[in-house]
Amino acid sequence: MAGPSRDSDTSVTETAALITSRLDNKLGEVTESIQQLLAAEISELHGDAQLQELLHDTVVANVDTFFASIRHNIPVRNVEPPTAAMEYARRLAQREISANALVRAYRLGHRTALKAFIAEIRAANLERQLSMDVYELVEAVSFDYIDWISQQVIATYQAERTTGWRIEPACARCEFANCSPGPTSTWTQSPRRSAIRSDESTWRLSPGAASPAMVTN
Repeated sequence: MAGPSRDSDTSVTETAALITSRLDNKLGEVTESIQQLLAAEISELHGDAQLQELLHDTVVANVDTFFASIRHNIPVRNVEPPTAAMEYARRLAQREISANALVRAYRLGHRTALKAFIAEIRAANLERQLSMDVYELVEAVSFDYIDWISQQVIATYQAERTTGWRIEPACARCEFANCSPGPTSTWTQSPRRSAIRSDESTWRLSPGAASPAMVTN
């Protein structure tokens, strides 16, 4: 049985590119739908205005990169990870927001972007076979992209968490070494990481109260 012809492959690729170009005009609408879904489904991603703005830029950058890979037939392996996406992963790690929330965000975003493609394919009134072939192409590229970008952002997230674990015990030792408790000082624990071992907890001196009894000779 003969496989698909080169002309057929070209037609599928060109049609997918055409549909993607139409979606470019709806980029704002698609990204807004994704961000609204993330806000509704993942409470951990609710943050300050700056973090929300970075999330918006991350969604825009990912959707735009995904669209571009289809529009220009760029293999996912040749795509560069969006800067905003990498930085967003770092910020979540710094705030100790779970990696699961980050992964869920990409899965939900993927679903929404794919639904937008399906709607546009239906609106194009293509022949049945061509419609199916275009959808299969878009689906394959979308899953490849999500698999690839998820690995990139998780690696960045984990690297940032590892850096935090290395820095904080050192900061704790520095603060112990540099502090000289007096009668008008009190100890307060750093809020950044509650999971540090008790023997390496980060402490700071705050003016206004008596020094703790934990000070030893």
